[in-house]
Amino acid sequence: MLLLLEEWDYTVQGLTYINREQVNAIRQAVHELERAGYIVRARERDSRGRLRGAEYTIYEQPQVPSAFPALN
Repeated sequence: MLLLLEEWDYTVQGLTYINREQVNAIRQAVHELERAGYIVRARERDSRGRLRGAEYTIYEQPQVPSAFPALN
């Protein structure tokens, strides 16, 4: 995933397109990477609050979750 262009379709379907694995295997791999801290996902919502997708940040090294949320 780190080698793909930033504009790549990072949906499960987009990743399935370039892999030999099935959709469920790709979905499970993405969730495992997220749990391990290699992927951080932020859900995107439209103006009415409906889910419209997700923004993924992909890291080479696992990220340790902060004990306290960042204050803005």
